Amino acid sequence: MAKYKLFLLTLSLVFAVASQAAGAGYLYVKAAPSGPQVGEAATSWTDVPDLAISLFQYHPGNICITVSAECYTLGDKRMFVRALVDGETASPSDVILVNGGFRGTHSFQFAADIDGGQHHVVIQYKVDSGGTAQFGDRTLWVATAPDHIYTIAAPSGPDISTSSSSFQDITHMAMSSDLAQPGNLIITFNAEAEITPGKRMFLRALVDGQAAQPSDVVFCASPFYGTRSFTFSAPGLAAGSHTVVMQWQVDGGATGYLGDRTLTVGQIDQQTLAAGESAIVSVSPASGASVETSSSTFANVPGLQTNVTIPDNSHLCVSVCGEAYTSNSKRMFVRATID
Repeated sequence: MAKYKLFLLTLSLVFAVASQAAGAGYLYVKAAPSGPQVGEAATSWTDVPDLAISLFQYHPGNICITVSAECYTLGDKRMFVRALVDGETASPSDVILVNGGFRGTHSFQFAADIDGGQHHVVIQYKVDSGGTAQFGDRTLWVATAPDHIYTIAAPSGPDISTSSSSFQDITHMAMSSDLAQPGNLIITFNAEAEITPGKRMFLRALVDGQAAQPSDVVFCASPFYGTRSFTFSAPGLAAGSHTVVMQWQVDGGATGYLGDRTLTVGQIDQQTLAAGESAIVSVSPASGASVETSSSTFANVPGLQTNVTIPDNSHLCVSVCGEAYTSNSKRMFVRATID
């Protein structure tokens, strides 16, 4: 592995755990086996290898479908992805996951409302004519616990834009969440995003009018068009209803664009679970100076560790997001270690 210098700014870490108890809600997780990249030049929808899950929903309700992958295209073309539930498209109907030769990870969350019973979720992809879509390591997870995690999608249509250098509400990206007892909210925003070259797009999440942690992030800092994602944490909230609103702004002289976009709000933050319980645990280091490494061997990312106690036969999903870049056109690798 080549030696490089790497910079990390604010990050958030989410743990989601769910045990197999009736009515408790499930977390289904699928990671494709590591190995050679897979590629398709198909201009019609094709299943992504190893990204399909069968699940059981006890009661009708909302589910959150998340795909994450190393991906890029050959030929400077667009790669589209979509999520199918029993052959029907989730919302939004499809997104541009990556556009061109940018090599890195991209993720997106889809929303669907389903009936009780057995269901099948599959991720599909296609590419513009003349291109080839490439997938490396990739995962799929589905949360079927609408009392704990809920996803909404903005109606598909023309991109929205802003040239404002002060924060403004993002159209259709607001929801209310009811806490039965004091706890935390974990807020994830996903979108196709683009910004004027050399400029930055900033994002923040407001809970009852107050900024969640971190207070704001650089969501997009290049003209590259594709999906972006970030997770915020709002700890220590009182029981009752809370309103979540996503906002954005751009550097002076810039115009930012958002296409298809979704908002997911999860709740509960407990670190010891009994059989039948489920929870989301979030760790968000305080905003401040960036951390960096030049190590060519794995080292812990400061502030991104936590303990959680789970019952046997549980699913554990680990997700990390952050403002990140490398110098000298080198690669940054990350991994999650458990015990």
